[in-house]
Parts: sequence; C-alpha cells; structure tokens
Amino acid sequence: ATPSKFGKLIRCALNERYNHMSIALDNEFKELYSFARKKNHLPLEAGFVIEDYYRFSLCKEVPINCRVYKIPLKEEQYEKLLISIDKVRNDSSYVYNLFSALSFPIFKGFYVKKAFTCVGFVAFLLNNAGFKLRKKPWKYSPNSLGIELEPYLYYVGELADFNNFKENSNVNPSYFKKVNY
Repeated sequence: ATPSKFGKLIRCALNERYNHMSIALDNEFKELYSFARKKNHLPLEAGFVIEDYYRFSLCKEVPINCRVYKIPLKEEQYEKLLISIDKVRNDSSYVYNLFSALSFPIFKGFYVKKAFTCVGFVAFLLNNAGFKLRKKPWKYSPNSLGIELEPYLYYVGELADFNNFKENSNVNPSYFKKVNY
C-alpha cells in the first residue's frame, strides 16, 4: 500500500487495501521488478522498473503495509521467469497500461500489446513460468491476484520490517530528481 496519491486513488477506486505488486527472485529482495512510474514527479512516464524500499516509501517515514507471497517454482519455471523478465527489460517499447489501470473499476482490465499494470506484469510472469492462473494477466487487481496466491502467503506486515528490507535498500537519486515537463 504505497503512500503516493495515485496509489491512494487506486485503493479508493478499487476499494482494496493494496495498490501495487512487484516480483522478487530472492529472499533478500535485492531487486524487485514491476511496472510503475520511472520518475517520481512524472507519473505518465512509466514502464518496467526495478524497485526498492525508497521508491515504495517515497523517502517518507510512513508505514507501508504489505503482503509477501513465496511461490515455489521448479528450476525450468524459474528459468522461464528470468527469460520473460529479460525480454521485457531489454525492450524499451513496453509501457505502463495506464488506460487499463484507470478504467479497471468499470471494465475490469483490458489487453494492450506491450503494456502492463504492475499486477498484470506479475501475473504475466507467473503465467509464462507455467504457474497456472485462473484469469488473463490484465484481469487482475492486487486483491484478486492476492486471493489466488493466498496459499503462498509468507508475510503480512510493514515492508520496512521484512528481512531488513529498508536497511538493505539504497536511495536511487535519479528517481527523485525533479525534471522539467
């Protein structure tokens, strides 16, 4: 549950407790992958990002409630996950699916080629790795995917307290640098 205005808007519009999803490939959360804004002050410039605690918190001392799921994957599933991440990371034409995110309360998500919401990206990766989901990736909200992943729930609490995530993160100054429109 990120403290951004857009995050609060998503939670309010969906009537859900959480507004964002990322995927990590290790227990230490060294890198979390998602789709979100690339610069804090440019909400429309969004796409594939690597996240850390300070992006989530916006460098504010606020509690960030989170849920962490630990999903077991076979080695070949993990390899497929890595390939999918690398494919998206190395293709700059992927963008954030803002229209699906904004219209989700009405249309419940829609497909746009080479575009993801944060939760759609996580669902896409899991699906590509062979983890069978009940819906198309773009049809999930953070809550609905969380319900489907409930058997794998590993942690509920404050993000800063999970595996010393805050202490192991470094501020990325380029994310917070103000730029001219």
